[in-house]
Amino acid sequence: MSISEHSLAIDENNTLWTWGHNSSGQLGDGTRKNKSTPVQVLEDVVQVSAGEAHTMAIKSNKTLWAWGNNLYGRLGDGTSASSNSPIQVLENVIQVSAGGYHTMAIKSDNTLWAWGYNNSGRLGDGTRTNSNTPVQVLEDVVQVSAGANHTMAIKSDNTLWAWGNNQYGQLGNGATTTSNTPIQVLGDVVQVSAGETHTMAIKSDNTLWAWGAQSSGQLGNGETGSNRQATPIQVLEDIIQASAGSNHSLAIKSDNTLWAWGNNLYGKLGDGATTSSNTPIQVLEDVAQVSATKRHTMAIKSDETLWAWGNNGNGRLGDGTTISSSTPINIIDQMIQLPDINIKAKPIYYHTSGYWESEIIDLGPGWIKTKDINIDTLLISEGQNVEMEVATSDDGYSFTSYTPIEKETIPQARYLKVKAILTSEVSIPSEEKKLIFDQQNPENEIILNKFVKADGHIKLITDYYFNMNRDDSSEEEGFIYRSKIKNNWKRINSIRVD
Repeated sequence: MSISEHSLAIDENNTLWTWGHNSSGQLGDGTRKNKSTPVQVLEDVVQVSAGEAHTMAIKSNKTLWAWGNNLYGRLGDGTSASSNSPIQVLENVIQVSAGGYHTMAIKSDNTLWAWGYNNSGRLGDGTRTNSNTPVQVLEDVVQVSAGANHTMAIKSDNTLWAWGNNQYGQLGNGATTTSNTPIQVLGDVVQVSAGETHTMAIKSDNTLWAWGAQSSGQLGNGETGSNRQATPIQVLEDIIQASAGSNHSLAIKSDNTLWAWGNNLYGKLGDGATTSSNTPIQVLEDVAQVSATKRHTMAIKSDETLWAWGNNGNGRLGDGTTISSSTPINIIDQMIQLPDINIKAKPIYYHTSGYWESEIIDLGPGWIKTKDINIDTLLISEGQNVEMEVATSDDGYSFTSYTPIEKETIPQARYLKVKAILTSEVSIPSEEKKLIFDQQNPENEIILNKFVKADGHIKLITDYYFNMNRDDSSEEEGFIYRSKIKNNWKRINSIRVD
C-alpha cells in the first residue's frame, strides 16, 4: 500500500471492506464513487493488497481476484480494460503485492509471477515490455513486495532479491543502476517492504535495515537531504514488522509499540504534529500490524481495533469524514450491528394488501454488517405474503428507489428506509353477512365477511359499543354491520375476517 489512496481491511469473517478514492473502481463495489466509510466488497478473502489505483485479493481457495485501473494490464486478465468489480485472474496463489502500476504474486509452488507496467524493468523478466498476463520471474520465493517502480522478494533461503528502478539506490546493491532482472542484495532477511523510493527489511535477529531515498528522513538514520543510501544500514532493533510508505516509515517492536519517522505532511506519522522526523518516534502502543501508504497510515491493535491517521482526502481514513488527523483515530472498535428494524402496522387496521414504511434509520459511520430484518406486529394470515424492499441514502435526504431485499439482508448504506409489502391471495366474498353475536358471551369474536372500504381495509374495533336495541342496518367507521339482536349496549372486543 506504499502509494495507494484507498484503504482495505479483512474482518474476522474473511469479508473484505474497502473505502477511500474510487475514481478507477479500485474499491470494487461496482461504482466509481469515493467512500468515506467502509463498504463490503468480497467474501472469503485471506489476503489483500492495494496498488496505486488497483486492488488484488486472494480467496481461501487460492484464487486471485483483481479490480480497478487496468492501464498497462496491471490486473492481469489479458486486457487493459478497467473493472469496478472483482474479476478472477489466477489460481493457486498464496501471496500478492500490488505496486504502482504492476502486480506480483507467489503461487503455491513458490514460483513468482509478474504483470503490468514494465518501465525500469520492475517485472524482473529481463525485458522492459509491459505484460497484461502473468509472466514467471523467479522460483523458490516466500515473500514479495511491489513498490512504486521497483520490486523486492525473499527466497526460502532468506536471501533478498531486488529489481526495477534504482534511481535512489532503493534496490540496495550499492549502485543506482536500474535492473530488469533480480539481483541479490542481502541475506538472512525474514520480511521486506518496498516503498515509493526506499526499502525496509527485517533480519532474523529482528534488526531493521533501510536504504534508498532519504529526502524526508524516511530511512530513520538521523539524516535528511538529497543524498541517496544505496546500501542497507541498520536503523532499529527488536522489530517484528515494518512498512515503507511513499516517504515515511513505520515499525512495530516486540513490545508492540509503534514507531514512525520520515515525512509528516498531513500528520501521517501520527504523533500529533506535522513536523517531519529523521529518527523514530513512538506513536502508539499495543499494535499488531501496520501499513504505510502515500499520505496516510493504518494500524491494527492487538484487540483488533482499527486506527488511522494522516491525510483524509476522499475519505481514505474511513471515519465518515474527509478531515485529516495527525493523531490516531479509532475507525471501528467493533463491527456496528444493524439495529432491529421494526416495521409496525397500525394496530387499528387489518390489511389484506398494502404496505408499511419504516422511519429513516441512521446507521452512523462505520462498518455495517448486514442483519435479518424483524417484522413486528404485521398481521399476517394464511394466504398472505410479505415482501421487503429497501431504499438507501448517503445524506439522509435523497433516497434511491425501493428495491427488493435479497434474503432479508440490508445493503451497505448510511441511511435506510425499509418497506414491507403485504399481498393476499384470499378471495373476499361479495355478499354481506351479518354480525354473529352471542348475548351470553359478549366477549365472543364478531365475524365479518365483507369489505366496503375502497382501499381494502377493515377497521379493528376495540372497546367499541354497539347499540343492540335497533333492528336495522347502518354503516359506521367504514364497514357495514347488521344486528338482529335486541338488547342493551354490548361491548365487542374483536373482529376478524372469516
